[in-house]
Amino acid sequence: MPGPLDGIRILDTTAMFSGPLATMILGDQGADVVKIEVPGGTGDTMRVSGISRGGIAATFHAVNRNKRSIVVDLRDPRGVDVVHRLADGADVFVENYRPGVADRLGIGADALRARNPRLVYVSLSAWGDSGPLARRPAFDSILQATAGYAASQAGDDGRPELVHNSVVDKVTGLVASQAITAALLARERGAGGQHVRLNMLDTGVAFLWIDVMQHRTFVGDERTAKNAWLRLLRTRDGWVMISLVQDAMFAACARALDDEALARDPRFARAAERMTHLGALCDELEARTAGTTTAALCARLRDHDVPHAPVTALEEVEALDQVRWNETLLVSDHPASGRVRHARPVARFEATPASVRRLAPALGEHTDEVLREIGIGAEAVAALRRDGVVA
Repeated sequence: MPGPLDGIRILDTTAMFSGPLATMILGDQGADVVKIEVPGGTGDTMRVSGISRGGIAATFHAVNRNKRSIVVDLRDPRGVDVVHRLADGADVFVENYRPGVADRLGIGADALRARNPRLVYVSLSAWGDSGPLARRPAFDSILQATAGYAASQAGDDGRPELVHNSVVDKVTGLVASQAITAALLARERGAGGQHVRLNMLDTGVAFLWIDVMQHRTFVGDERTAKNAWLRLLRTRDGWVMISLVQDAMFAACARALDDEALARDPRFARAAERMTHLGALCDELEARTAGTTTAALCARLRDHDVPHAPVTALEEVEALDQVRWNETLLVSDHPASGRVRHARPVARFEATPASVRRLAPALGEHTDEVLREIGIGAEAVAALRRDGVVA
């Protein structure tokens, strides 16, 4: 069975993480994603960023499967015409240029939707279309510093720290994929095409607001963040995480540790008190966990149904029993990179399954094929290729 988005064509001019992740999710769900890359270099810069094999980086593999790659020079009017013809038959167009660049290239929302009113045109940016920061360049780390992520990671010494992955980029990609699907549903219900705008600042702040920013929620009662948060607890040979959200969980933990004094401590009797005295609670727990092995501690916690987990090394995640049981990771053969390990499509549809139909494409691998589909013959493609308009 084809995926739920079978028959949907998406044109993707984005690079880096957020846009490519969004379109890959939709490609996993059956959409035909055409990745439009620039000539004269490596295309999407993520092709050569970080660990690579066979000329393709691991991060590029991670967000660019189920796509076809074409190379088009958008500085040439003939290249713009190629994109116009592609957009005439597309359902979705995604770009992440700085505000105004797509319009200057001739592939902005007004230009493409004038030709195809049913087109869902999606613009991703760092800061938004306008405002004091709109024209500034930015990457995930810059957004983490600006939107509160670095401050939220500060420890007792007050030193801010980055989250050690591209969290704002990735959550923007997740939101974008949902927004695109919603816009397609609205179109099917008669709303027509539309311009959908997302920016990393809005997305990052919204994501953080759910829990980290609770002290700023109630207007007129704003407070200063205490940066009080759960922390990992040391054992004799490693680290463990224990979560005591509910009062019953705390009581069970005290029993698991065979510590009636801890159970009777008024500082920890209720959830509100535990949050107020979170640092002290973690100190008390670690005083009891540091002398035992991780395996022995986890066995006791498991016997008392206390939510917990040992810290898993990055190199050991793929070997976790539940990861293997879920088949969370796939291993596939790539013509250039050999055997590659990647995460399977996360959502599992009963009737319209998501699938991995192709791995990350070579730069310009499908240019001739895609141009042929829009009626550009072999001789015309050869002429465009000779002139450097396509590759």
